[in-house]
Amino acid sequence: MQKKTNKKLVKYSILFFVIFVFGYLSYDFISNAKLLPPITTQGHIEISPKSHILDYEMPENVQKHMLEHADGKGRPGVIIHYNCAKFECEEGLVDKLIAIVNKYPDFVYLSPSNKYDGKIILTKYQKRLILDSFNKEEIINFIEGR
Repeated sequence: MQKKTNKKLVKYSILFFVIFVFGYLSYDFISNAKLLPPITTQGHIEISPKSHILDYEMPENVQKHMLEHADGKGRPGVIIHYNCAKFECEEGLVDKLIAIVNKYPDFVYLSPSNKYDGKIILTKYQKRLILDSFNKEEIINFIEGR
């Protein structure tokens, strides 16, 4: 009887250990996953933002529509997100981004996005670029598809 009890105890201890390790690793993976803007059009809605330069976060389902076609009819769009809530943004960052957006008024958008895990994140259909600091050349290359 004692051997059966010990075997059960060992079995349950191993099972508990496996469940604990799996749970810990799952939590660690989920808690370290970055929250990033979408790069697909699945789940989009047929609504366009009022402007290409926004002072509010563009909803994700609208972002997806802009990735499909800017303003609901044009070429696929590019969205520049910036996050100055979680990251320290250099002085004049938003003005520099606005100047770039103004060079591409038909298909590039600018939106603050304080929920995403990146200071500057550019998105277009199936592509994403995350920058830790302003780099005009990289941003323009991404927009122009170079």
